[in-house]
Amino acid sequence: MQWNEEKEKLKNRLRDSERALVMVADQKSQLAKQKDTLAKQLAKQKDVHTKQKAELEHKMLEEKKEMIDRQNSLAKEKAELEKKVLEEKKDMKKMMLEEKNE
Repeated sequence: MQWNEEKEKLKNRLRDSERALVMVADQKSQLAKQKDTLAKQLAKQKDVHTKQKAELEHKMLEEKKEMIDRQNSLAKEKAELEKKVLEEKKDMKKMMLEEKNE
């Protein structure tokens, strides 16, 4: 009898161990699937971020170009205005000299 009881206990332990092993294998499989899913999501996010970064860099370059063009335009306008002011000053001096000489 004692042998049968011990045999039964061992069978139960073996069955429990097998169940535990199957549960662990299932968990491992689920974790592997989760890992793959997360890796795919991460890859997609990296692609999105890479595209967004490229778009932002392109936009920044365009804005920088526009700002440089605007700055050059303003510098050109300033130079023209300064030239105009100098010409007007010369004209004023010339007129004043002519008035003095009269």
